[in-house]
Amino acid sequence: MSEDYLDYRLIRDSLADELEEIIVDGALGEQIESICRACAILPYPDVQFPIITSFICSPVTLMSTAGCLFLWGSSGTGKSQIATIAASLYNADTVLANSTFASLRNKIQQERYYDPLRSEFERNFLLVWEDITPNLLIENENMLSLFKVFNRKNSRITISSQTPGQNMIFNAFALKVINSIHPLWTFWELNELKRRMFPMWFKNDNQ
Repeated sequence: MSEDYLDYRLIRDSLADELEEIIVDGALGEQIESICRACAILPYPDVQFPIITSFICSPVTLMSTAGCLFLWGSSGTGKSQIATIAASLYNADTVLANSTFASLRNKIQQERYYDPLRSEFERNFLLVWEDITPNLLIENENMLSLFKVFNRKNSRITISSQTPGQNMIFNAFALKVINSIHPLWTFWELNELKRRMFPMWFKNDNQ
């Protein structure tokens, strides 16, 4: 019966071999940077690509502060490809702009710890959020608070629970990668977030 169907998994596996042609020899960071360079065009590649690579390879479990890598540019410039590379390094999925605060909170809690119920032993984790709009952060205080977290010591967010008189404490400390076609740092409502950003401008061949 299986002979009547085309196994697309085999095709995907064969295409994956093409990565070997663009991966350079060397340390892991150099190999990751070579993949990033093949996926996007940056105006200052010799400055920007090492920063991007260093950020997504940083061991957040050893860090006291963790900023937010902001990939900004018009459509078709490779932002999503870089975001996908970052998520793949951590065996994580990217999340889209329509995700709720609760879903992002749960994702960090579940993937940041080996045992989410005990919240004791951390593992390296990176949150990748795509296609952000300014209003998504400006109109949602909880969402903005999540991305403003910079210091491990001040990373707890308290929210009300369904049980009357009780609150839930959520630890939002994590490396974060977001991308957008909007220059988020130009909005005064997001000034506090701007101080925690590493903005990277992406361009296409015509820019």
